[in-house]
Amino acid sequence: MVSEGKVCGLNIGGLAVVSENGIRGITFGGIGIYSEKPMIGYQVSLGCIQSESSINGITIAGYRTKAKSVRGLNTALVYTSARELNGGSFGVYNRVYETQKGISVGIFNRTKDLQGILIGVLNWVDSNPAPFKILPLMNVRL
Repeated sequence: MVSEGKVCGLNIGGLAVVSENGIRGITFGGIGIYSEKPMIGYQVSLGCIQSESSINGITIAGYRTKAKSVRGLNTALVYTSARELNGGSFGVYNRVYETQKGISVGIFNRTKDLQGILIGVLNWVDSNPAPFKILPLMNVRL
């Protein structure tokens, strides 16, 4: 399913759902969901969920979630990449390039600045002082 306009409502794409102007509602995309503008609602894909802008709501990706901003609950089996995260993220690797507010649970979690909790085998917070940058099991900064 491909649209140059906004996609709204219940959206089901066998292979993918792609929109240039945003996605709003409940969206199922077989191997991917992509939008240049914000995604709002529930997104589920066996592969990737990606927005060049923001993802707001609940996302479940079999492989990866990628956006400038992720707000809400995110589950990406392998990898999450965002500039900002507000809410929760669960997956093997969670990477937030700027500020994370909330919780990440994974094997390896990394963020520049944390206002919340990282739970995993290794948890890296760039802005923490020296012995607290990389911690096993949990890294907390409130």
